[in-house]
Amino acid sequence: MHPELPPEGGSLGHSKERAAESRARLRAMAQDAGLEMNFRDVVSNSRLALEAAEFARDQDKLDEFHRAVLHAYWVDGKDIGDDAVLAEIGGSVGLEANLLRAAAVTRTYRERVDYQIEVARELGIGGVPAFIFNERFLLQGAQPFAVFEQVMERLLQEGGE
Repeated sequence: MHPELPPEGGSLGHSKERAAESRARLRAMAQDAGLEMNFRDVVSNSRLALEAAEFARDQDKLDEFHRAVLHAYWVDGKDIGDDAVLAEIGGSVGLEANLLRAAAVTRTYRERVDYQIEVARELGIGGVPAFIFNERFLLQGAQPFAVFEQVMERLLQEGGE
């Protein structure tokens, strides 16, 4: 997710070869997990989606909204930087679409998301998903299950909990 992109989305600045390699790797990992993954030609600015997620959190619908946004973006190829798309997604999980859209348009959750982005950067997080284990190990981006197993084994060997 890239809240730093322009509102209309954009490119991450990678070469076409690097982008194709990354997409192939991610598509293969998804397929191994029994998931479908598609890519938009333009990467969405996720800023409004992050703010809409905070609206969903306040309505006790974060998990449902999160799953629906990921599906809309990675499977359906929808632009999650569009407030109308986010309202549609919110409505599909039982959120009041008009209220979600109003919160996105008025930027009700801007400060909360600014703070979360600041904390993530301070922790060295530059990609999603991101997992922190025992305040010592940070895994970023899509990782094979084996990588998680290795981290857990290392924590167990070192006496981690």
